[in-house]
Amino acid sequence: MIGLATRLAAPRAIECSEERDSALKAFAKEAGQAGWSIATLQRAAGPDADLLFPGGLRAVTEAWGDLADRWMLTAMEGAEATEPRLSRRVRRAVLARLDALTPYKAAERRAVTFLTLPGGQAAAARIAMRTVNAIWEAAGDDATGFTWATKRVSLSTVYAPTFATWLASDDRGRVERTLDAGLERARRIGACRQKFSTRFRPGVG
Repeated sequence: MIGLATRLAAPRAIECSEERDSALKAFAKEAGQAGWSIATLQRAAGPDADLLFPGGLRAVTEAWGDLADRWMLTAMEGAEATEPRLSRRVRRAVLARLDALTPYKAAERRAVTFLTLPGGQAAAARIAMRTVNAIWEAAGDDATGFTWATKRVSLSTVYAPTFATWLASDDRGRVERTLDAGLERARRIGACRQKFSTRFRPGVG
């Protein structure tokens, strides 16, 4: 775990603009059926739409993940005022992101398939890291240092199976049960870690 906070530093921020966002939304409306490809992007958003994403399809995919994160952040504005519990705000943020993606679920399946191909794993890792960062930001968490890093590791083990359940099923109850089980598991692990840390702290006991 040494150097964890450094290794988990957030990836470089994604460029965003109204023009890019419009192209991404047009693309996602078509990509579920037509395929997650530059050709689909050009058909949906114009023949020069690929010029908005100089990094090619990986750049398109990372920008799409970032757009979903920003939709979530917008949906969560003011959440601290209505829900004082951090864990509940995290839960709400995860569901807000999935709700934002629901109209584009077929396209999201295509994106995930693309990310499993050779060369896509690094982009997938960056997208995942940006997303767990955004969830904590949306929930209003202000952790720093080692706690910042461990929270992101913990949340990634909650979000990944929740996202996979959402991707495979239209059963909202099943998605929420997966999320709640993950949050409870993370809570228990965190409580055990805190108890262990307190018990073996120098000068304690």
